[in-house]
Amino acid sequence: MQHPLEDGILRMCRTLITSFLVAFFVLAGVSIHAQDITIRVVNGKTGEPLTNQRLLIFLTDNSSNPQAHNMSLITDELGVSRIKSIEVIGRYLQVWVDGATQCVTNPNHEALDVQVIRANGLASENNCSKKLQLTTKANELIVYARPSTLREKMAR
Repeated sequence: MQHPLEDGILRMCRTLITSFLVAFFVLAGVSIHAQDITIRVVNGKTGEPLTNQRLLIFLTDNSSNPQAHNMSLITDELGVSRIKSIEVIGRYLQVWVDGATQCVTNPNHEALDVQVIRANGLASENNCSKKLQLTTKANELIVYARPSTLREKMAR
């Protein structure tokens, strides 16, 4: 027979361990979703990063209207920009590379699922080169674009 004090200490230890484990798994789940989304902008023909590019980001809960919440970012010397986790409002996002031509068939209809980006990463379509397909990692979006031609610039 155990002493009542030992029984109380064992119960308290079990409660503390259970609380610790629950807190650990809850915080681990939050940290997976609370990470920033990295956007890497790549020249779809050459694979070179598109540096110092202005990105227009649109976020929404409705894939057919991706212009509910918007923001503007600039890529760094590696062609990378980040959306902070607290700024990711919505289920879908759309990225426009200002002053460049994106390598997708119809960029107006490309709403990208944030959950897919968070889980596996996502690369947009690359119609500029079938040979250039980069691999992604969780919380990373690769956008293929290329410098616009003079004719494309004049048509805008």
